[in-house]
Amino acid sequence: MFLLDTNVISEMRKIKTGRANANVTRWAEHLNIQETYLNSVIIGEIYRGILLKRHNKDYEQAQILQEWLDDLLVVYQGRILDIDVQIAKIFAELNTPNFKSANDAYIASTAIAYDLTLATRNIKDFDGMPVKIINPFEFT
Repeated sequence: MFLLDTNVISEMRKIKTGRANANVTRWAEHLNIQETYLNSVIIGEIYRGILLKRHNKDYEQAQILQEWLDDLLVVYQGRILDIDVQIAKIFAELNTPNFKSANDAYIASTAIAYDLTLATRNIKDFDGMPVKIINPFEFT
Protein backbone atom coordinates (compact mmCIF):
# COMPACT_ATOMS: atom_id res chain seq x y z
CA MET A 1 0.00 0.00 0.00
CA PHE A 2 1.23 3.46 -0.90
CA LEU A 3 1.07 7.03 0.29
CA LEU A 4 1.30 9.15 -2.85
CA ASP A 5 3.41 12.29 -2.60
CA THR A 6 2.18 15.41 -4.36
CA ASN A 7 4.61 15.02 -7.26
CA VAL A 8 3.36 11.48 -7.96
CA ILE A 9 -0.38 12.16 -7.76
CA SER A 10 0.20 15.26 -9.91
CA GLU A 11 2.02 13.20 -12.54
CA MET A 12 -0.70 10.53 -12.46
CA ARG A 13 -3.21 13.26 -13.34
CA LYS A 14 -1.48 13.54 -16.72
CA ILE A 15 -1.96 9.86 -17.62
CA LYS A 16 -5.38 10.44 -19.22
CA THR A 17 -3.87 13.00 -21.60
CA GLY A 18 -0.84 10.88 -22.47
CA ARG A 19 1.53 13.52 -21.09
CA ALA A 20 2.64 11.59 -18.01
CA ASN A 21 6.12 10.23 -17.47
CA ALA A 22 6.20 6.76 -19.09
CA ASN A 23 7.63 5.10 -15.97
CA VAL A 24 4.91 6.60 -13.77
CA THR A 25 2.30 5.41 -16.25
CA ARG A 26 3.69 1.85 -16.15
CA TRP A 27 3.86 1.94 -12.35
CA ALA A 28 0.28 3.22 -12.08
CA GLU A 29 -0.97 0.39 -14.31
CA HIS A 30 0.09 -2.05 -11.57
CA LEU A 31 -1.69 -0.16 -8.78
CA ASN A 32 -4.90 -1.03 -7.06
CA ILE A 33 -6.20 2.51 -6.52
CA GLN A 34 -7.95 1.32 -3.35
CA GLU A 35 -4.51 0.61 -1.88
CA THR A 36 -3.28 4.17 -2.38
CA TYR A 37 -3.63 7.00 0.11
CA LEU A 38 -3.11 10.73 0.40
CA ASN A 39 -2.72 12.81 3.52
CA SER A 40 -3.99 16.23 4.50
CA VAL A 41 -0.58 17.83 3.85
CA ILE A 42 -0.68 16.67 0.23
CA ILE A 43 -4.19 18.10 -0.14
CA GLY A 44 -2.84 21.37 1.28
CA GLU A 45 0.04 21.41 -1.20
CA ILE A 46 -2.35 20.91 -4.11
CA TYR A 47 -4.68 23.62 -2.82
CA ARG A 48 -1.74 26.00 -2.40
CA GLY A 49 -0.89 25.40 -6.06
CA ILE A 50 -4.46 26.37 -6.99
CA LEU A 51 -4.24 29.54 -4.90
CA LEU A 52 -0.91 30.46 -6.52
CA LYS A 53 -2.47 30.06 -9.98
CA ARG A 54 -5.30 32.38 -8.93
CA HIS A 55 -2.85 34.86 -7.41
CA ASN A 56 -0.94 34.89 -10.70
CA LYS A 57 -4.24 35.40 -12.55
CA ASP A 58 -4.03 32.03 -14.32
CA TYR A 59 -7.71 31.42 -13.67
CA GLU A 60 -8.12 28.76 -16.35
CA GLN A 61 -5.39 26.53 -14.90
CA ALA A 62 -6.64 27.25 -11.37
CA GLN A 63 -10.09 25.99 -12.39
CA ILE A 64 -8.65 22.87 -14.01
CA LEU A 65 -6.66 22.09 -10.85
CA GLN A 66 -9.67 22.84 -8.62
CA GLU A 67 -11.80 20.37 -10.57
CA TRP A 68 -9.03 17.78 -10.29
CA LEU A 69 -8.78 18.36 -6.53
CA ASP A 70 -12.57 18.05 -6.20
CA ASP A 71 -12.38 14.71 -8.04
CA LEU A 72 -9.50 13.54 -5.82
CA LEU A 73 -11.53 14.30 -2.70
CA VAL A 74 -14.27 12.00 -4.01
CA VAL A 75 -11.99 9.23 -5.29
CA TYR A 76 -9.91 9.24 -2.09
CA GLN A 77 -12.81 9.63 0.34
CA GLY A 78 -11.90 7.59 3.40
CA ARG A 79 -8.27 7.36 2.24
CA ILE A 80 -7.07 10.88 3.05
CA LEU A 81 -5.12 10.48 6.26
CA ASP A 82 -5.18 13.30 8.79
CA ILE A 83 -2.43 14.25 11.20
CA ASP A 84 -3.22 12.76 14.59
CA VAL A 85 -1.33 12.39 17.88
CA GLN A 86 0.62 9.32 16.72
CA ILE A 87 1.76 11.10 13.55
CA ALA A 88 2.62 14.23 15.54
CA LYS A 89 4.86 12.16 17.84
CA ILE A 90 6.63 10.53 14.90
CA PHE A 91 7.04 14.00 13.36
CA ALA A 92 8.74 15.19 16.57
CA GLU A 93 11.04 12.16 16.59
CA LEU A 94 12.03 12.74 12.96
CA ASN A 95 12.85 16.37 13.73
CA THR A 96 14.99 15.77 16.81
CA PRO A 97 17.68 17.01 16.94
CA ASN A 98 17.63 18.43 13.38
CA PHE A 99 14.54 20.03 11.88
CA LYS A 100 13.49 18.88 8.43
CA SER A 101 10.90 20.31 6.04
CA ALA A 102 7.63 20.25 7.97
CA ASN A 103 5.60 19.04 5.00
CA ASP A 104 8.07 16.27 4.15
CA ALA A 105 8.34 15.19 7.78
CA TYR A 106 4.54 15.04 8.16
CA ILE A 107 4.25 13.06 4.93
CA ALA A 108 6.96 10.62 6.09
CA SER A 109 5.36 10.41 9.55
CA THR A 110 2.04 9.46 7.98
CA ALA A 111 3.66 6.72 5.89
CA ILE A 112 5.47 5.37 8.95
CA ALA A 113 2.38 5.46 11.18
CA TYR A 114 0.27 3.55 8.65
CA ASP A 115 3.09 1.28 7.43
CA LEU A 116 2.76 2.61 3.89
CA THR A 117 5.42 2.90 1.22
CA LEU A 118 5.87 6.51 0.20
CA ALA A 119 5.75 6.99 -3.57
CA THR A 120 7.78 10.11 -4.39
CA ARG A 121 10.16 11.50 -6.94
CA ASN A 122 11.99 13.50 -4.26
CA ILE A 123 13.92 10.71 -2.57
CA LYS A 124 16.54 13.10 -1.14
CA ASP A 125 13.85 15.06 0.72
CA PHE A 126 13.41 12.02 2.95
CA ASP A 127 17.08 11.18 3.60
CA GLY A 128 17.62 10.01 7.14
CA MET A 129 13.93 9.27 7.70
CA PRO A 130 13.05 5.61 8.35
CA VAL A 131 10.35 5.48 5.69
CA LYS A 132 9.92 2.92 2.91
CA ILE A 133 10.19 4.71 -0.44
CA ILE A 134 9.62 3.97 -4.11
CA ASN A 135 10.31 6.34 -6.98
CA PRO A 136 7.69 5.68 -9.70
CA PHE A 137 9.65 7.96 -12.05
CA GLU A 138 12.35 5.25 -12.10
CA PHE A 139 9.94 2.29 -12.41
CA THR A 140 10.85 -0.04 -15.27
